[in-house]
Amino acid sequence: MSVTSRARAVTRTGVKVQRRIVIAQALFWPTMILTGAALGTAAVIVVRRRRAPGLPHPDPVPVRPVDTAAG
Repeated sequence: MSVTSRARAVTRTGVKVQRRIVIAQALFWPTMILTGAALGTAAVIVVRRRRAPGLPHPDPVPVRPVDTAAG
C-alpha cells in the first residue's frame, strides 16, 4: 500500500467520523427540546388531573358504621 493510498484511507476515515459528529450535534438540540416539551406536557396533565374537581377522591380514613345499639 502506497503512502498516498494510506493517506486517502485515513482522510476518508476522518471525514466519516466528522460527518457522524456533525449529525450528532445537529440532532442534539432538537432532541432536547422535544424531550423537554414532552416532559412539560406530561407534568401539566398530571397536575390538571390531580386538581380536577369532578373526579371522586377516596377518603383517607375509611368510614366505619356507627353501632347505635346500646348494650
